[in-house]
Amino acid sequence: MSEYRKSSNYLKELRKAHGYTQDFVASRLEIARQTYSHYETGRRVPPYDVMQRLAALYEISLDELSFNRNDSDKNDTNKSGFIEFFNDPENHQKYRALTRTEKELLYYFKQINENYRWELIEFARILGRKTS
Repeated sequence: MSEYRKSSNYLKELRKAHGYTQDFVASRLEIARQTYSHYETGRRVPPYDVMQRLAALYEISLDELSFNRNDSDKNDTNKSGFIEFFNDPENHQKYRALTRTEKELLYYFKQINENYRWELIEFARILGRKTS
């Protein structure tokens, strides 16, 4: 199975997180809904110009739209919780400017115990000092 096929569900995640239908996204991309559906299922890979329009639609970079997501994403039992969290209208508006990585980090951060949150923050500080 190709890397794209394994990870094409990311398009579906993005669409649902923004509350869009396939018809809406397809119309914004100026393509047929069935063509867009094939992108979500991994039957077809979007051409570069469509990738650019998708990135613009979701206000993300082309890099973030890359389709090299991990297989672990497919087996993530919290994925539906992640989508529900960002589909909540208040959260969707509040966190709209965040990248997917930032949203994922925030979602999982909110899932952990308060004590572990402080440990995670301290760990991030240490890593930040090492990389600067």
